[in-house]
Amino acid sequence: IINQLEEQVKQANEQINQTKEEIKQVHEQINQANEQIRQLQEEKQNIQKEMQRLKDENESVLEQRKMKDQLLAEESHNRYKLEEASQQLQQQIIAVSYTHLTLPTIYSVQISVVAVALKKK
Repeated sequence: IINQLEEQVKQANEQINQTKEEIKQVHEQINQANEQIRQLQEEKQNIQKEMQRLKDENESVLEQRKMKDQLLAEESHNRYKLEEASQQLQQQIIAVSYTHLTLPTIYSVQISVVAVALKKK
């Protein structure tokens, strides 16, 4: 009987040692999984930072595009106003003789008078 009990104790100790080894392996796997989780969280944070940077950059580009569009619209409006003023000035050009200021000549001279109104924005 003692031999049988000793054999059972021996088998129980082997099972305990085997279970301890399995627990040790499970702890190692848990540690590896925790390290992977930490790395993934760090990667996630880096991706979020990059996404925010790109979002900020995109907003900046959109603001610059909006300003460019406004400037182009203003330039187009100014060109239209300049063309309009030029046409008005061309309509106002008349030939003026100034022979009373100089010696008589056979040539005619045109003098342009330009009136410009400046508006402050």
